[in-house]
Amino acid sequence: MTQQQFPPAPGWPEPGAAPGTVPGAHDGGRPQPPWSGAAVPVAPDTASGAWSGSATDPVPVVAPAAVDVIDTGGAGAASAAGVAADLPPEFVSEPADRPPAGAAPGGEARRRSLMPWIGFAVFALTVYGLWYWPIFSYVYTDQGRFFVSAMIASLCLSIAAMGLNLVAGYTGMLSLGHASFVGSGAIFMVAFTNAGVYPWLAMPLAVVAGALVGAVVAVACVHLKGFYLSIVTFLFAFIVPTFVALVTGGTNTFTPQRRLPGLYPEEGLIDLGFAPAAAYQIRFYWFVAFCTVAVIALTWFLVRSRFGRAWQAIRESDIAAKACGISVYPYRLYSFVVSAALAAFGGALLSQDPNKAQVTTSDFGFLASFTLVFYVVLGGLGSIAGPLIGAVGLGVVIPWVFNNFPPGNPISSLPGATGVVLGTLLVFNVVLAPDGAVGMLRNARSRVEKASLKRGRPPRKPKDPDTTDADRVPRPRHDPATLTGTPMLELRAASKIFGGLRAVDSVDMVVWPGNIHSLIGPNGSGKTTTINVITGFYQADEGRVLFKGHDVTEERSQQRAHRAMTRTFQNLQVWRDMTVLQNVLVGMTPLPGRGGGRASASRAFGLLEYVGLAGRAHDKAGSLALAELRYLEIARALAADPDLLLLDEPAAGMNPAETHELTALIRDVNAHGITVLLIEHHMDLVMELSDSITVLDFGRKIAEGSPIEIQNDPRVIEAYLGAEAEV
Repeated sequence: MTQQQFPPAPGWPEPGAAPGTVPGAHDGGRPQPPWSGAAVPVAPDTASGAWSGSATDPVPVVAPAAVDVIDTGGAGAASAAGVAADLPPEFVSEPADRPPAGAAPGGEARRRSLMPWIGFAVFALTVYGLWYWPIFSYVYTDQGRFFVSAMIASLCLSIAAMGLNLVAGYTGMLSLGHASFVGSGAIFMVAFTNAGVYPWLAMPLAVVAGALVGAVVAVACVHLKGFYLSIVTFLFAFIVPTFVALVTGGTNTFTPQRRLPGLYPEEGLIDLGFAPAAAYQIRFYWFVAFCTVAVIALTWFLVRSRFGRAWQAIRESDIAAKACGISVYPYRLYSFVVSAALAAFGGALLSQDPNKAQVTTSDFGFLASFTLVFYVVLGGLGSIAGPLIGAVGLGVVIPWVFNNFPPGNPISSLPGATGVVLGTLLVFNVVLAPDGAVGMLRNARSRVEKASLKRGRPPRKPKDPDTTDADRVPRPRHDPATLTGTPMLELRAASKIFGGLRAVDSVDMVVWPGNIHSLIGPNGSGKTTTINVITGFYQADEGRVLFKGHDVTEERSQQRAHRAMTRTFQNLQVWRDMTVLQNVLVGMTPLPGRGGGRASASRAFGLLEYVGLAGRAHDKAGSLALAELRYLEIARALAADPDLLLLDEPAAGMNPAETHELTALIRDVNAHGITVLLIEHHMDLVMELSDSITVLDFGRKIAEGSPIEIQNDPRVIEAYLGAEAEV
């Protein structure tokens, strides 16, 4: 067959384009993407409401902040602010009474750039002063010593809670035995130092040892989900501390004989007296505080990295994660091991607490594990600061309040009063603030932003990545011209059997490079099952699946994604708690060396510009309308630079205008060299786009050919309309 020539990507209209159109104008509340040929008026006459103007001259449009915009939130709301945001610079004029967009009046930009350095300098001077000169006499009182001791323990446990948050909050695996890794780190730290290992070397060794223990537990349980994973980790809370104790010394109690040099004198704190001991305790407190800040920074980096996005994708939909080339089991394993390492680090620090004379295995049982869960849930599951807020709130604030109640009050005299208060807080948290303290702060900020918006001050959004022309168009990973004579996709007598039902029965199909091939049939004919067999979500029970000449029958879905085969889903599979831009970034997982950095962000944002979602890039995906979610799935699939794009009923739920727009998008994607396999019930769309069509009925192929041949095939007519009754 002859290979078609793929035209370059369409861009802005050339000079002399048809009047009455403007690049970047809006249609239905969404930026007009370059593949759409719809003509829109240039500019409205504000007095009469009529549209006027010529495309040959730039039309000044008032910037977003200078106009009153009513955003209905619907897909059909055309926003003047959105129009101005999507026009090129020469089409936008700034109001004369305010500086250009992006400029900070009165040197504000310079002041903002200096603020982080000023804050760091103040923090460094404070640490230096409290390290060498404990000026606050409060720390020398009994209450001061209690406060500092409680802060040390809470910060150590907050580090462990941050590790638990990586597993439970970001990867979706609720572990009920994480205190066992805290105990492992503490026991290994004491055992190593007592054996003569230098304490500063013993600490990283204890973290590594705790991570290895976590790896053993992870191999046994991360393939499980939900209730079963929680139960298995809960049982490990009883096993791990005792096992580690038997391995390291055969005892359940460990007494530290040496502490961290530099933070403590070699002779210890016992004979120093009250005031010197408090001074050394302050030093250790600031060291733990520094470690806490470092772990927060590490968590922040991990969550925003390629790994963090993959963990969040697995948490929300492991099906979509597999379609994007993410190997679910290894990523869950990585998350658990990193989490165990952080918990062990918290335990190693806790063992050096000057107020902790001994480390016992009973300190790290299931009650301690539930305490870590309380920290994470009360602070905010899936937030970076949540574990710290929960640990300090439960470990410092509440005990301090109880200790400072007036003598003889009825609350502190009740047995188990602290537990009652903690349990009540947890109940109120789950019922009234399920997102924890951080969620409450986010809701408050959202209310402030809405109030500011009503006063004409829109909230500040993150800066959009810079894009190039190459970023704003789809592209295949390999030139389809290199596959001359080789099918892009071939099914050879492929079958999928569920019990006694042959959902796909000996189907033969060939999809040629550069074509749009449609797969149609009545409901229940096996179309989606066939797509699942092609993409590896189902393994073919009979027959073979070949992709670009390679037999991929035994490969998993993520392996086929790495071969440049991507798909969308009939039932939407987007990550609603992630931003629109993050969704597309996850789609880059199959690309070597991509999925993070400025180049990846630019490419992802460029694809959002291509499908018309650039204005929603920093919004949560769950806030999009149905048609926008369909476009987001397509953008995510295009992010992997696929050679074959499988679209499973992409027009489902769309109105006729949106379906027409989708038709133009699919045609343009194909024009850039990407082969398309389309499943669709909209026959007008199928007949307009398809180069060839395969028809299924009851899992069998009943027809194949061009659109004209399919329209006139009596077997197809019978499958859709039924046979004529004989008279």
